[in-house]
Amino acid sequence: MAKTARKKRPSPQPRASSRRSKQYVYFFGNGKADGDTLEFDIQPGDDAPLIHVKLKLEGDALRGTVKGEADGNTVEGTLELKREK
Repeated sequence: MAKTARKKRPSPQPRASSRRSKQYVYFFGNGKADGDTLEFDIQPGDDAPLIHVKLKLEGDALRGTVKGEADGNTVEGTLELKREK
C-alpha cells in the first residue's frame, strides 16, 4: 500500500494582542502565610522601591494594605482582590 504525503501544517502564529503586550519581571520575596493572613514583599523593577503587602482572607476576597518607601516618602494604600464569579 502506498503512503500518501501529509499536508504540512503551518506553524502557529502569535495572536496580535500578544505581540503588543509587554513583559514585566517582578521580585517576590519574604513571603509568609499564617492562617488566613498572607504577607510578602514585591519589587516591580530594579529601580523601584520595595513594597510590603499584607492581606487577610475575608469571605470571598483578600483585603489588606500595601506600604512602600521611596526617597524618604512613605506611601500607603489598601488593596482588595476578589474572585470573579
